Amino acid sequence: MSGVLTVARAAEYCGLKPKTLYNLKARGEGPVAYKQGRLTVYYPADLDAWLKSHLVPASINSSASGVPEAPESDPLTTAA
Repeated sequence: MSGVLTVARAAEYCGLKPKTLYNLKARGEGPVAYKQGRLTVYYPADLDAWLKSHLVPASINSSASGVPEAPESDPLTTAA
């Protein structure tokens, strides 16, 4: 994808609502944004970098439903 994306298109690209993207920008926590006249625009490469920086590894102990499993008790710390 080339060119710049409007806030609406950038939000869709990131899987966010436009208001969320505006809020992230206002707090300085969102992807790099540029002004093009009155418009706020984003480059796909900047969105990709921001999304990549916010990835969280999936837990090995999480179930397929997305709900973490209860930790198994540690026999070394459990009184017998």
